[in-house]
Amino acid sequence: MHITLSILLLFSLKFCFAAQEPSWHRMDTTILSKGDYKLGREEFLDKYSRDDSSRAFINFYFKKRSRWKQSLLVNAGLITLFSIAIYAALNSVETTATLGAAIGEVVIAVYLTLFVDVCSIIFIVDGILLLTHSRKKLLRILNAYNDGKPLPPNITRKRLFKKYLRLEHSHPPRN
Repeated sequence: MHITLSILLLFSLKFCFAAQEPSWHRMDTTILSKGDYKLGREEFLDKYSRDDSSRAFINFYFKKRSRWKQSLLVNAGLITLFSIAIYAALNSVETTATLGAAIGEVVIAVYLTLFVDVCSIIFIVDGILLLTHSRKKLLRILNAYNDGKPLPPNITRKRLFKKYLRLEHSHPPRN
């Protein structure tokens, strides 16, 4: 089980480092101070939204980050819970009198180990997504958009972005 998890971790790290750097990142040479991107959603909307697309992009970005954070915390709790359950199942002091009961304990331990592995993979992926989709990256994309470059197509094709864009069209900004 640990070998499988290690292999998946190595493949995900290889994928992260092998990914090509986006074109908007190469052309952006501005130096950002911490005060520019350490803002909340409302502050980003007030300071950096110029039109409905930028407002939809900011809302989309913060919604995705909040989902990843929530999933990260849930999976951390599940990993802890299932690890305790595995420890309790494998170290029970009762001796099983029958073969069926012993097989049942092994099956339960295998399923719990499988759940821990799945939760660990999701936990790692969510952590990588949170690290790669920072507020600094959001600000760089918004600055490039305000300089005339389009928003990244891999984001503008998402259904959630289109939903926020429709909401921005139907509800004008509060100013």
